[in-house]
This record gives sequence, C-alpha cells and structure tokens, in this order.
Amino acid sequence: MLRYLFRNLERLLIAVLLAAMTAMVFAGVVSRYVLHQSLSYMEELVRYLFVWSTFLGAAAATQQRAHLGMSYLSDRLSETWRRRLDYFVGAATLGFFACLGILGGQTVRLQCETGQTTAALGWPMWWVGISVPVGSLLVIVRVIGCWLEPAEEAEGER
Repeated sequence: MLRYLFRNLERLLIAVLLAAMTAMVFAGVVSRYVLHQSLSYMEELVRYLFVWSTFLGAAAATQQRAHLGMSYLSDRLSETWRRRLDYFVGAATLGFFACLGILGGQTVRLQCETGQTTAALGWPMWWVGISVPVGSLLVIVRVIGCWLEPAEEAEGER
C-alpha cells in the first residue's frame, strides 16, 4: 500500500485537484449566469490549485519519463551513449529544480516575513508559494528514482 502511494502520490493529488477545480469552475459559471453573482474567491482558489497541479504534474511526468524531449539525437545514439545522455539530462533537470526549489524557498520565507495574503480569500500567500519548493523536491526525488530504476522496469509497472 505504501509503495502504491509513493508511486502514485502526484497522480492521486492531481486527480483530486482537477476534480475540485472542475467543480469550482462549474459552480462559478452557474453562479455568474444563473444567480448573477461572481464568486471571485473561487476563481482565485482555482488559480492557486492550478499552480499546485502544475508542479505535481511536473513530478509525475518526470517519474513516468514523459517530459517532452528531442528524440532526433537520442534515437541515433548507441545504448551506452543514450544512457549517458539520459543521465546528463537528469543531472541538468536536478540542477534546475534544485535552484528553483532554493529560490522558491527564499520567496516563501519572504512571503511569511511580510505577511502577504491572497487578494480575495485573505489566506497567507506562502501556501501558494510553497508549491515551488515542494514541487521541486518531488521532481528531484523522481529524477533520482529514474536513475535507480531502469526504464524497462518503470515501463512494466505503469
């Protein structure tokens, strides 16, 4: 059970977030056109949930090796060089998300120190900003997981 949760954490959270966002957007449309009332706080919440789902989606795509790539070069390489290229791309991804996570963490610290709040809901802004370091950490974990698990093995468990 824990293995299943670890393997599917991002996808499960994305499914919940997408269902919630769909319901909120539908309620907002009904409210606007039937009740003639705009639910600005719901639009704001959907926007912030979308930010979360973006970072969770990046981690899920990393785990499934589903990020867009240019296969023109890698398809023409030998298996050894293709594996080396995969490690290089993974290292570049890891470095990028490590920097992004650090900068995101600094932004969250600044949001906490200044007490920034969301416009309509009045919630602390850091709960949106923390999606950057959390998502970055999840991508880093998934990159390392891809290094430790051969691609053929990951294909078989999908």
